[in-house]
Amino acid sequence: MQVADATTAYVQTPKALLAIDVESGQERWHVEAQDTWWIYADAVSNGIVYATVSPGNGGDPSLLALEAANGKQIWKTTIAPLDRGGVQDVEVEGDRVFVRAENNFFVLQARDGKVLWSSYATSPIRAGGVVFLTRWRKTGDSIIDAVQEKDGKLLWSFHPPTVDGEPQHAITAGPEDPLVHSIITSDGILGVESQGILYGVNTKNGSLLWNVAKKDIDYHPGSLFTANGIIYAQSMDDTLLAIEAKSGTIPWSVHVDGGMGGVTLDSTGGILFVTVSSGLGPEYVEAVRANGKVLWKMQLQQTVGSPYWSYYQIADGRIYQVVARAVTDIKGSDIPLTYYKQMNLSATKIGDRTALWSKLISV
Repeated sequence: MQVADATTAYVQTPKALLAIDVESGQERWHVEAQDTWWIYADAVSNGIVYATVSPGNGGDPSLLALEAANGKQIWKTTIAPLDRGGVQDVEVEGDRVFVRAENNFFVLQARDGKVLWSSYATSPIRAGGVVFLTRWRKTGDSIIDAVQEKDGKLLWSFHPPTVDGEPQHAITAGPEDPLVHSIITSDGILGVESQGILYGVNTKNGSLLWNVAKKDIDYHPGSLFTANGIIYAQSMDDTLLAIEAKSGTIPWSVHVDGGMGGVTLDSTGGILFVTVSSGLGPEYVEAVRANGKVLWKMQLQQTVGSPYWSYYQIADGRIYQVVARAVTDIKGSDIPLTYYKQMNLSATKIGDRTALWSKLISV
């Protein structure tokens, strides 16, 4: 499952995309995947589900627009990244669809799927009609380019300072994984992480405002989160840091029992939900108030045996989770193939953490 709205959860399987009623757990409709590895639901907006189709022949992925009411296809557009790979994120705003693919960024028209412009980039983020693109340079480092959302025109660039004379991606595998990641806050501050240091950048002109050093910020993509003028950053010692975006000061920090896999904020209740994984052990969700106080810890579903795959999403006061049991088959192939035979979809109420329903899906 990738997305959900007020009435429906959209669940991917190797054979189909399923629309599941969130109250009853019953299937509303499905779209079968033909000659593909997977079909993913990436976003839902204004009664339209945007889904990625990943072909099984190694070709370029496609983006589908489907009617949320019945799954009927509206349009289909091929997404052709410079480096072969899948679509990683889809956002919809107004009459535009923004697609982050493998080292590339695309802007499409929502009504017909036409590609308006695209650019080489990693970790793109948007705010106020501007797109902030992380790009690798041939000199061996990375740079943040601010471009106009409507046409991709360059506005300014920010080059994170080197550390001890080393370029930012010096300890990574190469240009496909530059060691620079960024996030935008509600008050217009760009947080840029480079080699364990977090920089605060003025989004109007790219000038440096502050930096947080000596905290060993996690350099993996997705390690930065923001809400209400606060940047939440993960450190390599499993500490969640709250950093004020305007000043760079740290009002509080909290240590969690394991590696953090993600942070979700319930803005109405002021609670952070932190995914925690302890090595080969089970995964947990910890609820942390916006002042650093830990409220509770809940274990997520887990299958017996391995390999398995799991995913969860918080929406409308519930935790939706998919757990898939995998089977490895080596018949007729020199390379072991792993595929999923069963998926369990469940819903849990956040307030008292009671189970609402659970549905077993055979694939």
